[in-house]
Amino acid sequence: MSFFFKRGFKKFCGRLFTFPLILILFAVMFSSASAASLTEEDLLGYTNAKYEPLQGTYLGAYIDQAYWIDRKVNTFNERIGKDHATFFRYVSYGQPFPDKWVEELVAAGAVPQIALEPNKGLEQVQDDEYLRGFARLAGETGIPIFLRFASEMNGAWCAYTGNPQQYIEKWKLVYRVMQEEAPNVAMVWTVFTSPQSNILHYYPGDEYVDWVGVNIYSVIYYNGNPKTPSTVKDPIELLEFVYENFSKRKPIHISEWAAVNYTVADGRDYSDFAKEMIRRMYEGIMEERPRVKAIYYFDANILETAPAGRRIRDYSVSRKEEILETYRGVIRDDFYLPAIKDNVNLHIEINGRSLSFKYRPIISEDEIYVSARDLAGVLGKPLVWLGGGKVGLGQWEMKLGENAVSINGEIVKTGLHPLLYREITYLPLKDFSTALGYGLFFKDGNPDLISPGI
Repeated sequence: MSFFFKRGFKKFCGRLFTFPLILILFAVMFSSASAASLTEEDLLGYTNAKYEPLQGTYLGAYIDQAYWIDRKVNTFNERIGKDHATFFRYVSYGQPFPDKWVEELVAAGAVPQIALEPNKGLEQVQDDEYLRGFARLAGETGIPIFLRFASEMNGAWCAYTGNPQQYIEKWKLVYRVMQEEAPNVAMVWTVFTSPQSNILHYYPGDEYVDWVGVNIYSVIYYNGNPKTPSTVKDPIELLEFVYENFSKRKPIHISEWAAVNYTVADGRDYSDFAKEMIRRMYEGIMEERPRVKAIYYFDANILETAPAGRRIRDYSVSRKEEILETYRGVIRDDFYLPAIKDNVNLHIEINGRSLSFKYRPIISEDEIYVSARDLAGVLGKPLVWLGGGKVGLGQWEMKLGENAVSINGEIVKTGLHPLLYREITYLPLKDFSTALGYGLFFKDGNPDLISPGI
């Protein structure tokens, strides 16, 4: 981990227990009797994508144009009254990795979404030193990064639209380089909500996409033109195409969203409209669209900050008190998550040996579930499938759905039980450390962060 990330890491780890921690975990500390076991029902619709939470939606925002809060993450969070898990920034392809900005996010306990845009066309995207260097710097952070590459490709306004085959080739190239240099990066494939007729043509395939995203804006008029009123304002309706086509396979990432509160098209204030749409979006996700796992509010007054010719609306959420109060109210629910669940960058030792993950662990509120195969590998014990929902791990025998382990015939009660996910048996790592007697050590290499427990 590079020096500049270490400086903010202590605050970061204090908020996010699932990030790599320097914690010696003694088995006696981890009785999970008060915690509820996960069930197969809890995992319905869950894909265990990189950083995907089991339940809830990550709070995100864009504040790079929010001059009234000095474009500062901590100032934004304080004004909102709730921390946000992630923030995004546009980076034109060819620009350097935004390390100083990422450092600021890490210090505030947040993670980046980087919108990497090849604004000179797809021809500039090559497997070269620029892309490799960008990826290496992303990998060296050791933190979750959402990379939204070449988004809104379905729109005619993009320099990289019009050739789906070339787009997919370049997407796969970037995906491969990130896999090799920065496995901590989650690739987000993001479209604009319209046009919809060409969206599926640009999809690279499930094996090359971690999250599926969509950019949505609730407006009164298109392009600030009073002659072209918006035909669809409801953000949940605008989400429908992407949700119906992808949510069963991928977590949904609302990479940008905002509701207009003023437009030059008619010079009227639309604060009531903005408040109504904010309530509709955030309440609608909770009640109707639970596979939306991240949403970013575009907190900008582009009347003052957009390029000439595009200064047509105010989208800001943290500037006007009445709009801010509505936003505060709808994100107050625990469903909206202020921190990322990290199921990728885990560094765990069991009895002094590093745990290698063939299967991505499942992170619940209080536990880390690992596959029985991975646990057997690090413990050096044979794994046997006994039938009837039973599995033998060395001298230990356990059964799906039962809070107990048989050790050489002696029954030891546990707080949690094994579960089956995608035909793989997962075991509650910390809880079972008590019953099975192994010691855990979570590390990231920084001795200053040693702590006696969670």
